[in-house]
Amino acid sequence: MKIGIYTLPLHGNYGGNLQAYALMKVLRDMGHEPWLINRRGKQISKSRIAPELAKQLIKKFVLRRPGITIGAGIFNDKDRQRIERHARRFIATEIQPQTKPFKSARQLRSEIRHYNFDAIIVGSDQVWRPRYAPDIKESFLAFLRPADGIRRISYAPSFGTHEWEYSAKQQATCSELLKSFDAVSVREASAVDLCRDRLGVAASHVIDPTMLLGAEDYGNLLSKHPLTGRASRQRLLVYVLDEDPSKRQAIDFISDALNLEITRANAIASDGTAAPVEEWLTGFRDSEFVVTDSFHACVFAILFRKPFIAYGNARRGLARFESLLAMFSLGDRLVSSPEQVTYQLVKSDINWSHVNSVLEELRFRARAFLTSALSTGQGAMNPNLKAHDQTPKSDTAS
Repeated sequence: MKIGIYTLPLHGNYGGNLQAYALMKVLRDMGHEPWLINRRGKQISKSRIAPELAKQLIKKFVLRRPGITIGAGIFNDKDRQRIERHARRFIATEIQPQTKPFKSARQLRSEIRHYNFDAIIVGSDQVWRPRYAPDIKESFLAFLRPADGIRRISYAPSFGTHEWEYSAKQQATCSELLKSFDAVSVREASAVDLCRDRLGVAASHVIDPTMLLGAEDYGNLLSKHPLTGRASRQRLLVYVLDEDPSKRQAIDFISDALNLEITRANAIASDGTAAPVEEWLTGFRDSEFVVTDSFHACVFAILFRKPFIAYGNARRGLARFESLLAMFSLGDRLVSSPEQVTYQLVKSDINWSHVNSVLEELRFRARAFLTSALSTGQGAMNPNLKAHDQTPKSDTAS
């Protein structure tokens, strides 16, 4: 089948790029022809920066609208392009083929049918979170028409949080759109409840696309590209998106407890660029221990079997961490204050045998979901008729 992949616009986000890469690779390995739908984010000219910033401030602090991130979408200038140079190379070479760039929902509606897709898969990442997808109905494939005859599937999209962030109008519109899907799955356990209670649709719980691949798959990716020499070896790898004094206190404590030198995976090099995706992955592979407040960094610590501490990032959404870690009985690795980072926790072992066993079962179920969802025969799924529990019994432990 020819399959379109609809996710958040790709840029310098390591996790966002790798989840798209992984889903396309898995679908290709299954014998399909996946294409990334190249949905570009809103671009703002320099003359519009001040008015746009003022509008965002009014929405957030005067109108009190939730989910507004100040500065979002404004600073898409040459500095960002330079920082993201390696990410852009990865997208251009590894996440292919792609459609032409669609710069508006109107353009997407009028031209997507020319690609003759048999199915479109929405996911993964926080593509169902209004904060990151302002035109949220498009993430529920509002641009498709019933006459198009295209199967509609979601694979592991995330609301990002267990809180409901949709307006009443958004909820009504997205509920109606989701009921036309042929198969629905979500990334968090809490999202299963949100789909049922808020959108009136039964959903399966599946793992993030990055976890459909194993460490050996990412090793093959690394072997294709020479590294620039910034990768960490036998060090404490720190990938913290929102660093503050409490997190620095926890990082310093872990560094001292393990006698490990700190390497920051999101450091900007002297040439003004962020590390390439391959180098970022190598940092996980070669580290001794990982500290992060990033969902996908937790994923890769697990895939590369590295002990880690996940520092809760409430602003970016805690439900993602809680659901991921509960699946593997690793809830104790999630902390929210430096006082929780004890010597006993840092030195405690992870039962990797259990983790691997659960992961294999989850991969089997996720691939079964995709196989069934893409089936056009009598056994094809309909989310309003049947929900599949994708969570092993052991996942209830934290």
